[in-house]
Amino acid sequence: SPTTMRSNEPSLSLKPSSLPSRRPSRYPSSYPSSHPSSDPSGHPSSYPSAHPITMSPSKQPILFMGGCPEPFKPFTSYIIDQRVSRNGVIYVCISTNCGSLLYAPGLDSGQWQEAWEIVGACNGTNSPTFVPSQFPTLTPTEIPSITLIPTNQP
Repeated sequence: SPTTMRSNEPSLSLKPSSLPSRRPSRYPSSYPSSHPSSDPSGHPSSYPSAHPITMSPSKQPILFMGGCPEPFKPFTSYIIDQRVSRNGVIYVCISTNCGSLLYAPGLDSGQWQEAWEIVGACNGTNSPTFVPSQFPTLTPTEIPSITLIPTNQP
């Protein structure tokens, strides 16, 4: 009976085999595989790149400026460089149209940017308070004496 000798050379066939091969092929297949490989590729990607591309911010962050100036009031006469606040943002007038409702700072239309610029953020008020921070005492405070000779102690 004739014996079949096994060859170490791969056989050439146009049909896919039912079992995966143990070694990778030298040439890519002409059709995509139906399942992704569980083995990592031999050629790693270059991610992350040596020189990543970053986008710079379009505007500088708004600086917190403390208390808010007077709120914006439409149909009010504003002069250039006058500051107002609206919704916690401080604006400075840069045009003669600042009092117009059409140019009210912060409107979604964006037209306000022709009359106002953002200065910063604010919270609360800059206005003086009507209530004193300390109540008066019944006894007078001590007045320091005035001397012409300096002392060594403060």
